Amino acid sequence: MHTDHIYIYVYMYMYSFLLSVCAYAYVCLYLGVVVFRLLQ
Repeated sequence: MHTDHIYIYVYMYMYSFLLSVCAYAYVCLYLGVVVFRLLQ
């Protein structure tokens, strides 16, 4: 029971980390498109 709780906690931590990485990549991609359009 205790080990299952730890696995769920680790899974939630990894999921939030993955979401933050995806959000960061999305923001960088969006800024890159904006800069590319401004330069043209």
